[in-house]
Amino acid sequence: MKIGLVIYSQTGNTLSVAKEIQKKLTENGHEAAIEKIEAVGAESNARESFAFTNIPKPLGYDKLILAAPVQAFSLNGVMKKYLKEYFKTDAQTFGCLVTQHFKFSWMGGNNAVRAITSLCAAKGVKCEKSAIVHWSSAQRQREIDAAVRALSEV
Repeated sequence: MKIGLVIYSQTGNTLSVAKEIQKKLTENGHEAAIEKIEAVGAESNARESFAFTNIPKPLGYDKLILAAPVQAFSLNGVMKKYLKEYFKTDAQTFGCLVTQHFKFSWMGGNNAVRAITSLCAAKGVKCEKSAIVHWSSAQRQREIDAAVRALSEV
C-alpha cells in the first residue's frame, strides 16, 4: 500500500514521530513518504502572518496520515489553512497525529483532532484513527509507541 504522511512540524517533535511511523510502515512492507508542509513566518501565534514555501499535493496515495502540532489550544494555523485552502487527495481515509506540549488532551489535542477530522470530512475524506502525543508527559515514549502502532496498522 502507498501511504503519504503529510505533516507540519514547527519544532521537530511532530516530524520525529512521523519518521517513526514511516519507518514502521516501511518495515511492514508499505511504501511510505513524508510530505512536509513548510511555511515562513509561522513561528509566532499570529496565525495568518505566514507564507507557504512548500505545499504538498498528496495525490496517488491509498491512505494518508496527517500530522500537526497544537498551537494556542487548537490546531496549528498552518495546517488549518493548508486543509482549508490547498488540501486535495484521492485517498478516502486518513489517520491523524497531533502533538502538544500540555499533558492533557482537553488542553488542545482533542480540538485539533476534531478540526482536522472536520476539515477533511468536508472534502470527503474520513478519519479512521487518531493519536495525541503529549510532549511534556512522563509517558511520552509510551504515547509515541502507541501512536506508531495505531497509525501504522493498515
